[in-house]
Amino acid sequence: MTIADVISRIKQQAQTLNAKTDELNAAIERVESTLRESSPGVEFWWHRGHGGCLLGEETYQDDGRRWKDGYILGYARVGDEWCLAVQFLTGIIDGDTWDEVADGDAIPLKRAARRLRIEAIGYLKEFLDALSGAIDKMTEAIDRAVVMANDELPGPKASTSSVRTITNAIASVAPPTLPTPAPVATKRPR
Repeated sequence: MTIADVISRIKQQAQTLNAKTDELNAAIERVESTLRESSPGVEFWWHRGHGGCLLGEETYQDDGRRWKDGYILGYARVGDEWCLAVQFLTGIIDGDTWDEVADGDAIPLKRAARRLRIEAIGYLKEFLDALSGAIDKMTEAIDRAVVMANDELPGPKASTSSVRTITNAIASVAPPTLPTPAPVATKRPR
């Protein structure tokens, strides 16, 4: 087989791969469209599974420290649009805790590496269940804030349905925490 033959085969494979990727992106866009139509307006970042596993996770050791990096899946406003997104995280594993030391900018899932899109779709139901729980928690936080505002403020009392803008002021919903880290897999040079 000549180099020209291999390049020809790669061109054909790339066409098939790109068509399949377009199908995957269309599926992601359908989920995003449905979420935007329901307009939850709740930013949510999810660490999947046990041990605080991340998408595309790598755990390694360097200078006697254990490190972990990977991507978290989220639903967030990226630019001007709400979308499924991923964000890169790096952290140091110290005993039973995982301290985040760096993160990257959120990018839309449909622009992430193919391997991350494929992995994220495999966890979509779990992610959406967790997002639903976060929406419930935000609703409960708003209810508590309305009660506090009604107790503290003079004048007509607000109902929970009339104070949607209060969500921007609610800080009582804690971000997800990472459970015990996964075991160290390999040593990776930095």
